[in-house]
Amino acid sequence: MGNWRIGESEVTQVDSSQYFAKLVLPIEQTSQPTLFSFYARSKGEGWVGLGLHFFATEGDGGRGYGYGDSLLFWLTRDPEYYGTGDTHAQLYRSNDEVNMEMVLDAIIEEPIHDYLKVDILYEPIDEYFSVYINGEEKLKYKTWFDIESGIKIAFRTLKGGASFKDLVVKTIE
Repeated sequence: MGNWRIGESEVTQVDSSQYFAKLVLPIEQTSQPTLFSFYARSKGEGWVGLGLHFFATEGDGGRGYGYGDSLLFWLTRDPEYYGTGDTHAQLYRSNDEVNMEMVLDAIIEEPIHDYLKVDILYEPIDEYFSVYINGEEKLKYKTWFDIESGIKIAFRTLKGGASFKDLVVKTIE
């Protein structure tokens, strides 16, 4: 969903009316240590958001916030709701296309309109996800549910002007 412009190393979603835009990529993920790495930014005004669904086992990329059974790392700015222009880094557990639960929320100093280097490291033995922004750990989450595999990831945006580049997914077996 959305109007995606795809370049050699960058994708941009440009439809500012789109609240559930997703670009789905078939990437197999196992219960091995995995690193998801990319750069992201939003040039939209007001309420904006962007992120990555990972360890998705199902989902059709439909018209909801969620994406099947997956996790979503989300960066957002919503001056009307939060009362500030701060960027929030969040982690959600998605159960289907509409049912999601926020499990972490932190304000970060880095603005969402700058390219931010995002590294998400999954450590299955300890059952932790660590999220780094520009090389600094911002979130750490211990799962309370099994994560064994995934068959898709999906870039996700709220409104237009969101760009992602230099995606790398590495698994250590």
